[in-house]
Amino acid sequence: MKFDRISALLTLTCFAVIAQSLPARADSVDAIAFEEQAISVQDLAPAPIQDPGVRTSATALFENTAALPQTEVDETAAEFPDNQVAQFGVTPGTATRGVASYVGVAGNIGLSGRTALGRTNFAVISKIGLTPTFSARPSVAIGNRTTFMLPVTYDFQPAQFTEDAPVSFVPYGGAGVAFSTGSGSRAGLLLTGGVDVPIGQNFTATAGTNVAFLRRTEIGLMIGVGYNFPGF
Repeated sequence: MKFDRISALLTLTCFAVIAQSLPARADSVDAIAFEEQAISVQDLAPAPIQDPGVRTSATALFENTAALPQTEVDETAAEFPDNQVAQFGVTPGTATRGVASYVGVAGNIGLSGRTALGRTNFAVISKIGLTPTFSARPSVAIGNRTTFMLPVTYDFQPAQFTEDAPVSFVPYGGAGVAFSTGSGSRAGLLLTGGVDVPIGQNFTATAGTNVAFLRRTEIGLMIGVGYNFPGF
């Protein structure tokens, strides 16, 4: 009888020990299974591709910014020097076709009409270069019914009187507006043409014909000399 009690007590003790060890074993089994699952997921995930050309750090960003090319200089301005670029604009007083701008006096020989342009009178003439090929030539024939003329002319290439002549001349031609003063004043179309002949560095001889369509056709031939001046 006493032996049976001892056997029963030992049996209960064994069951208690086994019952206490089962949760710990279950926890360890779950932990081992979780670690194995994590390892398998990492093995299946593709390794990130390391592109040596891609850099995401702030240092790389500043380095790439510094490596960017600076603002390029305008190639058009580099190809054309300042003096050539200026030729495309209007520069009052510039020389045209090698002939300087000038202001001077002339005698007007009237060929037809009743204004100062159509009669023999004194005149003030000028040439103001605008571009290398165009110029303004304001002038005034002073006398009875003084006539003002404001033409714009195209200056042609210089030419020589003869092959051996050292002096060259520059033909010009153009159109503008003329208006007379006094009683019965009129304004109308003006046609002009002539030649400039450089005389040294300071003077230019000139001769030109002016035809103004006012009340009548006024025609005058002006022959004079001008004093050269540089641009302003």
